[in-house]
Amino acid sequence: MKIARTLRSVPKELEDVPELRKAFAIANEANLEPEELADLERR
Repeated sequence: MKIARTLRSVPKELEDVPELRKAFAIANEANLEPEELADLERR
């Protein structure tokens, strides 16, 4: 997980672990600007 910051997507070998998918989703949202987050929530 040391390289998680540099990842663009969830690695295939980690896709099936629900907790890791959620962690990646949270990390992605944490890096969004407020406008981007609002847009994502509207989808």
